[in-house]
Amino acid sequence: ETRLSSVKSGMQGFSSFTSKVKDEVRSFGTIVAGYMGFQFIISLVKNAISSLSKLNDQFSDIRKVSGLSEEAVRKLNDELQNIDTRTSAEKLREMAVAAGKLGKESSKDILEFVRAADQISVALGDDLSGGTEEIMKNLGKISQVFKTEELFGTEKGLLKIGSAINELSAASNAGADYMVDFSKRMAG
Repeated sequence: ETRLSSVKSGMQGFSSFTSKVKDEVRSFGTIVAGYMGFQFIISLVKNAISSLSKLNDQFSDIRKVSGLSEEAVRKLNDELQNIDTRTSAEKLREMAVAAGKLGKESSKDILEFVRAADQISVALGDDLSGGTEEIMKNLGKISQVFKTEELFGTEKGLLKIGSAINELSAASNAGADYMVDFSKRMAG
């Protein structure tokens, strides 16, 4: 019986020890989880700051090239986000910058340009070399030379040029890039 009592007391000591270890592990786990949660929150804040900084830069670019006020750019951004497209809002704002570089100064003209640019980049993006800004810069110049914007408005004028290039390249051996290059050379 003394042996049994010594084993019992040893077991109680061991049980007390494991209970303390379990409490320490739990405490350590809580600290680690808290630290990881804190790091996650810091990461989210950094990403949000980076995104807001990039958005602010794009707003500044649009204001710089178009002459629009900060409020007008914010309203334009809201309208850009209402366009039914798979194109990212960031890409649409880049198109708005391209519109400003081509001399579009009103929110209406910039919005029409972006809607047309979005449709054209979807339809001809694979057929034309260069990025969206380069493509729209070229089509914008062609539109200005042939005065399609004066005749049909910004959006319809650009879409007519895009449609013509698409149809001509589909009906001939010449690709869309060649059609754009040819049109630019004809324009002088």
